[in-house]
Amino acid sequence: MKKYNKKRNSNDRITKNRVAVLFILCLLLGFVFFIRLFQLQIAGGDVYRKEAQIQKTKTINIPASRGAIYDRNHNILAQNVKMNTVYVTPQSIKEEDKTKIAESLGSIINLDSSAIIEKMEDTKPVKLATGLTIDQVQAIYKLIEENNYKSISINSETNRFYPNGKMGSHLLGFTDLENKGVYGVENTFDKDLRGTPGKNILYGRAVSKDQGNLFEPTAGKELSLTIDYKIQSIINKYGEETMKKYNPKKMSVIVMKPKTGEVLGMENFPKYDPNNPRVGRTEEEKKLIEEMDPEERTNYYYDIWRSFSINDTYEPGSVFKAITAAVALEEKTTKEDSKYVCEGFITDIPGVKIRCHRWYDPHGEQTLSEALNNSCNPAFVQIIREIGKEKFFKYLSGFGFGEKTGIKLPGEEKGLIPKNVDSIGEAELATLSYGHGLSATPIQMITAMNAVVNGGYIIQPKLVLSEEEKNEEEVKIEDNKNIVVKRQVISEETSAKMNELLYSVINEGTGSTVSIPGYKIGGKSGTSIKLEDGQYKDNKTDASFFISYPVDNPKYTILVVVDEPQGDNGGNTVAGPVAKNILEDIIRENKYPADYNQDEEIAAQNISVPDVTGMTLKNATRTLRDQGLQSLIYNSSTDINMIIQQQSPQAYTKVSAGTAVELVADPSGLALIKIPDLVNDNMDYGIAQLKELGIEYQLSGDTEGKIIKTEPEAGTLIEPGSKIKIIIKNDESEETNNETLENSIENDQNAETGGGRNENTTSAE
Repeated sequence: MKKYNKKRNSNDRITKNRVAVLFILCLLLGFVFFIRLFQLQIAGGDVYRKEAQIQKTKTINIPASRGAIYDRNHNILAQNVKMNTVYVTPQSIKEEDKTKIAESLGSIINLDSSAIIEKMEDTKPVKLATGLTIDQVQAIYKLIEENNYKSISINSETNRFYPNGKMGSHLLGFTDLENKGVYGVENTFDKDLRGTPGKNILYGRAVSKDQGNLFEPTAGKELSLTIDYKIQSIINKYGEETMKKYNPKKMSVIVMKPKTGEVLGMENFPKYDPNNPRVGRTEEEKKLIEEMDPEERTNYYYDIWRSFSINDTYEPGSVFKAITAAVALEEKTTKEDSKYVCEGFITDIPGVKIRCHRWYDPHGEQTLSEALNNSCNPAFVQIIREIGKEKFFKYLSGFGFGEKTGIKLPGEEKGLIPKNVDSIGEAELATLSYGHGLSATPIQMITAMNAVVNGGYIIQPKLVLSEEEKNEEEVKIEDNKNIVVKRQVISEETSAKMNELLYSVINEGTGSTVSIPGYKIGGKSGTSIKLEDGQYKDNKTDASFFISYPVDNPKYTILVVVDEPQGDNGGNTVAGPVAKNILEDIIRENKYPADYNQDEEIAAQNISVPDVTGMTLKNATRTLRDQGLQSLIYNSSTDINMIIQQQSPQAYTKVSAGTAVELVADPSGLALIKIPDLVNDNMDYGIAQLKELGIEYQLSGDTEGKIIKTEPEAGTLIEPGSKIKIIIKNDESEETNNETLENSIENDQNAETGGGRNENTTSAE
């Protein structure tokens, strides 16, 4: 019993000790809670009350209205309009429905399903597309109703809209789904255009903006561009015609004010639609894009959005000869009447032969002015040698080649020039004289040419018009505070001489097809044959033309560059008419008076261009020269007997004496050959012509005398190796002639019915 009591007392003590410990722990815990409560309520009360209030606060962002973009005359180029926008809420989508929803929506809004699925990884509502058409809206509502999709919604929102469609797309750029600028002006001036978003802060259970703090958004700034809507429209008109006619890879047209650097018009072809920038430009391109994987598609979009004028380079070709001439005049290594001799080729550079485009009919002795008129490569090789590579390299940089112009557009390329003077060898120096061996963007080239005609000033191209510039008063370049003059590269005296030389090119030289009767304009063409895999490709050229007007005080400059036109591919033929038509419309629109009486010039256009297609180059040149016309050809072949495939101006066009006819020849030996007019020619002379053309022939009639007929007739196009019949008549007696002709006809009839006859058949070598 004692042992039991003793054990019980021991257990009681243990229990009491445990209770005591538990009590102490509770006291300590209570003390800790008390201290923490003191911190929350007293010491840190203000801080936690603020945090609690924040948790009860709801902030609603209010987007700012994006600033509109106008042309120089306040015509709208980009604005904000209400558009239907489709959203998805990923959190409300079942995992097994994601693919089905993505594919269904993608087919309606022309968006790849994989891109939609990627967007669904977000936790917040995602904007998929804006600017939905009525048909698209109806299709989405039908999709929602049939499948009871609560995760898809359509809202009416303010979004960017470009009322002129594709016009100026590469210049303006576009905005993304978040209304941020992508490419073009929209990107460069995004910060100004976007403005500052506002906020509506609601507290506690407040549900109305009247119950919270409202911070109004600040609208984005409006932009007035230097662009002239009318000029941009003119560019579009003639650019589209050229794209349809020649189907080039791409094309750039720029119109500027040379004394201020203002861009009056800039267009790149083919264009895209900034309202739907991810849609193919043609049905063929749409199908091509659909077949691409997401990465390929993204890269392809970037190619669509690239601006040829700013982001791509080309070899300037003979337009660059104006730069070479300006440098020579500035350095006084030449004068307008200095003499240069063209023998068709430059052969004194080891391993290199440089030829004139008229190697088959060399220019002979000519002045600087005549060399520029004739666009003679050998003459300009001599001119640049007089300048020297050290001086010329300095002017390359001086004219802005190898550096960005500073135009306010994204992704500008700086082109390519020799790294230093030591890298310029004999061949490099020679080819630089006529615009090969360097590359430039179209904006670089027109900026440099502006300096040639504006008094010698390199002026940074500008796109945004200040308030002071909205008046049209002309201010001297050195006094104009609204332009950025980088430097003066040639003197005003040299520039004035160059204006006269460029006027001569249009008035008397190879650019005469671009002349506008009554108006003094300057200009220069360029045609550079592309080099691929170490070989020149005659059918791949960059055709360009530069124009300035008026010569005495240029207000406008135009540069047209066409990349790989099909068919006719020379600067005079392809790019020249575009520049001319644009300038004619500008003159007409502004009602500029003529500089001189145009009647005499129009009356002088009395020569009908002969049809030389199907002729050998040798015969075509002779035919044109007999009519008082020049010839231009840009083939790399030096075969005098290659066949002319195309010509410009076209046959029977009325032109002035001295006009250059641009020829395209086929050196492959596969081109159709035109049967020459041999009637009344001596038999031996006729046979010689056929041999030049590689035409086989069969003699019929007399064995000597004149040709009285050919079968097929003159002017017929035949395939190489075809045989024609020549009927010969001897003039000794009319009776003999008639008998011969009758016998010839009878023999032909016998041959057709199997009868025999005597033939003299010869194959030309």
